[in-house]
Amino acid sequence: MERSPVEDGPDADSADAVGCSEIVSFLTGSVVFHQATGVVMWRLGIGAEQARSYLRAQSRAAARGVFGVARDVVDGRLEIRSCGLVER
Repeated sequence: MERSPVEDGPDADSADAVGCSEIVSFLTGSVVFHQATGVVMWRLGIGAEQARSYLRAQSRAAARGVFGVARDVVDGRLEIRSCGLVER
């Protein structure tokens, strides 16, 4: 398959690297979000959909990204309570 002149421009490799790093970042965040979902399910005794909703609600309440909240849950920086997350 032949590449177009735009794809072969001076920034083609750097554009590929940026796209690739964004994909890796998203996938890493996604894995952590699923891990945090499991932690919340276990701690609160709730189902997966409820746990995902809990994490999304907590990220909105804290005005933070859901992947950042998930990372803090997995790393133990946030304590899970039925009334919400509490910093340790």
